[in-house]
Amino acid sequence: MLDNFKKRLYSTKRADHMAKIKKNSSNKKNKNSKNLNHQKNHETDPSHLEPGPEGQNLIKVMAEVGTGIWRIEKRIKSYNDLQEETREKLLNPIDSTIGALNRGGFEIIDPIGKKYNEGMALKATFQPSEDFEEKKIIDTLKPTIHYKNQIIQIGEVIVSFPMKINQEK
Repeated sequence: MLDNFKKRLYSTKRADHMAKIKKNSSNKKNKNSKNLNHQKNHETDPSHLEPGPEGQNLIKVMAEVGTGIWRIEKRIKSYNDLQEETREKLLNPIDSTIGALNRGGFEIIDPIGKKYNEGMALKATFQPSEDFEEKKIIDTLKPTIHYKNQIIQIGEVIVSFPMKINQEK
């Protein structure tokens, strides 16, 4: 009878001990996961970098990365002989990267096809044309890039304008 009592006591103590260990390890996991989540948010949110020169440098680098991604996307879309499946496979990671940039506060703007007006924040090269009746952006050499709704890179475009305007001057 004493042996049974000792076994039950040992089992209870062991169970309590195991429960305590399990509870402590889950608390550590929760603390670690909270720290990881904090680190992830800190890493994906560049706003903490804005004030210092490192932050400004990072923002400029991200503008260059955005321009590079935009150029790759533009080039892939220009290949007419690509099969649709291949084109999609090439564009999916680009779309994911652009999405990540957008979530980080960056926006890549390609104004091609839009009407041009003098108030636009763009570096424009003008090209006369008989095909258009108004000033229109016909090509983008470099996209405009915003970070948190502020321009960090001014786009460079080619603007076509009607020959009539040119002849009147």
